Amino acid sequence: MKLGRAQDKIYMFKPYYGMLTPLFAAASPDAKDLNGAFLLPWARVGPAGRGMDDAKLGEELWNWLEEQVKDVE
Repeated sequence: MKLGRAQDKIYMFKPYYGMLTPLFAAASPDAKDLNGAFLLPWARVGPAGRGMDDAKLGEELWNWLEEQVKDVE
């Protein structure tokens, strides 16, 4: 049981931490110059994941998503 509690302290965060990055992006004056930047948890700017700048992959994803919602009104 002690190991479980130790893991909780390492990996689990209070729910209110989940609001920090979107709140920062929406309301902070410091975020106004970050247009297009990738935000990491807790209001940090960092690199996007591998493949996130792949235009071909992005187009394939877009087409797939369009196909998925074509019948939604």
